[in-house]
Amino acid sequence: MKFTGFVGGPGILTQTQDAIKVFNKENPQYQMTFVQGQLNQAPYQQLLTMYASGNVPTIFVVDAGDVAKVADKVVDLSGEKWAQEEYPWARQQGAVDGKVLAAPQSATGIGLAFNRKLVEAAIGGAFDPTTIKTRSDLAALFAKIKAAGTAPVIVSPLPWLLAGQFLTKMYDAQGDDSARARFIAQLKAGTADLARDKVFNGLMDTFDLTLKYNLNAARPIAGTIDTDAKAFADGKAAFWFIGDYQWPQLQALGASPDGDGYGIMPVPVSDDPTDPWNQKVVATSSFMMAIDKTVNTPAQQDAAKAYLDWYVHSASGQDFMVNKTGGVPAYRNVTLQPSNPIGRMVAADLQKDRTYTPISGLPADHWNVLGDQMIKYMAGKIDRAGLAKAITAYWKTQK
Repeated sequence: MKFTGFVGGPGILTQTQDAIKVFNKENPQYQMTFVQGQLNQAPYQQLLTMYASGNVPTIFVVDAGDVAKVADKVVDLSGEKWAQEEYPWARQQGAVDGKVLAAPQSATGIGLAFNRKLVEAAIGGAFDPTTIKTRSDLAALFAKIKAAGTAPVIVSPLPWLLAGQFLTKMYDAQGDDSARARFIAQLKAGTADLARDKVFNGLMDTFDLTLKYNLNAARPIAGTIDTDAKAFADGKAAFWFIGDYQWPQLQALGASPDGDGYGIMPVPVSDDPTDPWNQKVVATSSFMMAIDKTVNTPAQQDAAKAYLDWYVHSASGQDFMVNKTGGVPAYRNVTLQPSNPIGRMVAADLQKDRTYTPISGLPADHWNVLGDQMIKYMAGKIDRAGLAKAITAYWKTQK
């Protein structure tokens, strides 16, 4: 049975293609073909085009926040064996109205990744990231790193990173789910005053701090995912705002997976040492895998289910999930330890309740539109007031 898979994410395209080859070899009754997407466009937006053309992959990835938008187009997977193995937070991200509609690829941690060797050389001793409880703590650390002759941080001018992963903390840190929902409702109504919003200003103060100490401060929007990954892997900077999903590329560039040479820590949003939002890393299932039921045949749907079963339960699938891509398992039955130091720290943070799940259901063009505005801010083309105005204008169009 032939079927297609749009299942590769940034940084793991080669590994995904290799995994599909292994799946096909171990399951000769199926022939899965890899479909590569565009890395500069949200998966959901690409899916809209695919559905409009009637050319829809059998199994595809979608951002966790967009699962509900495809709910009427995908297979109910609640009865699958792997669905019983999910951690509760992972199951929640793939469920709509109590039905499991998507499977998490892995748990992803997002924050300030760091090179422990560079940080400890600057401070002259062991580095415990939990000691950085405020923005002022981070500023003092950056100053020490710069004084030691190393760039403190890399800020990448990537729309999906800036608006899809950094700016979203503005929504998250408003509070619990009800507080987040109220804030979004106020943004849509045009009644939210970002100029006076404590979280927005705190997050932007932190962003300004990172821009001040940015490796690429002289050319703030010149970096790419490849050039910045190489700079970080080469030890040109001590920190980089990114997710552990980028580890395969870092390792390919020479970063060692051994020991605890790399880690990840939260982005502080205030100078209050008791602020819980300064203490937790984002942990999410960035990409969820769902199966189309509108274009693909029942036999193709069953083949895609077999791929998910292989991914979660087979030794080869787990090897791909954890070892090949450096993922942190989102399933209880997967006992392999993350193969990279950043992932191991994320796994430890999950166990110690030092993570939070980000807001879901943001508009599909959120990171494209507001990512461009964040890049304008980096380039000095708009100031904070201009950025706040752009964010407000964007949300007023979302009804």
